[in-house]
Amino acid sequence: MSISTKRNHWGVFGLIFVLAAGLLVPCFASDQDKVVAIVNKDIITRKDLTDFLNFMAVQMSGKISQSEVQEKLESAKADILNRLIEDKLILQEAKAEKVYVDENRVKGRIEQMKAQFSSTRDYEESLVRQGLTPADVETKIREQMLIYSVIETKVKEKITVKPAEVTDYYQEHASQISEPESRKVSALLMQGPERAREVLDFIKKGGSFEEAAGKFTVDLQDLGFLSKEQSRKEIGEIIFNLKAGEVSSVVKLDSDKYYILKVEEIAPPKQISLDEARDRIAAMLFEQKMQEALVKWIDGLKEKYYVEIKED
Repeated sequence: MSISTKRNHWGVFGLIFVLAAGLLVPCFASDQDKVVAIVNKDIITRKDLTDFLNFMAVQMSGKISQSEVQEKLESAKADILNRLIEDKLILQEAKAEKVYVDENRVKGRIEQMKAQFSSTRDYEESLVRQGLTPADVETKIREQMLIYSVIETKVKEKITVKPAEVTDYYQEHASQISEPESRKVSALLMQGPERAREVLDFIKKGGSFEEAAGKFTVDLQDLGFLSKEQSRKEIGEIIFNLKAGEVSSVVKLDSDKYYILKVEEIAPPKQISLDEARDRIAAMLFEQKMQEALVKWIDGLKEKYYVEIKED
């Protein structure tokens, strides 16, 4: 079993889960000014929920369907509100601690976001679609950086993982820490189904991948050793049903790419030594400690500051 880390807190690090679930919200006109929570002297309105998630949509280059957005709003509202409450608490702590961010970093992050779009106009149109202004984006990026900065000093910098902890974990879980089976794969890449069938016919008659690459002027790629987790789903389903030395049929990927795959070698699962696993175990233990410390710290902020949720 490979080592993995599971995150379950909606604080700063819950963002990836929100995006993966497609919980992004379009602007809607009614009831936007309604107060849904009070955090010390700050209020959170329905519009704040909308603006937060529309900002996330812009960060993903605006590639979110509005039908998904609308469908998920109500089911996600409690989680989104909890995230915003926690962000407000952290920002208030940043203000109390007089934490600031470099404005050049804010501008640099905005430029990085713009670069994800095909043009400045495309970026600006995305803001309009999401009901945001450039000033909104600048404010939210500055707040993100403040949040990460405070967490860095208040939580992350205080966490350590001792070598003995890594050794103890390895000794307790040694039988579960292993590299999964992997397969060394070569691939011929070409465009057009006719050429792909021609190349496959040549290989079935005894031609090698190297000979096919030269004869038909197609791209020969060494994909290295791939586990199922590392493989694109369509490729993994094929190569893990082939034996060493076997060649696949023509595989179409994307709109105009055709592959022929060959399993060169099969590497069976193997147990990992402590030296090989040390860095991964240390990273996993660090993430666990980080998660626990972050939850405890934010719970402390909730006790320190006044928080009232106005609706379910």
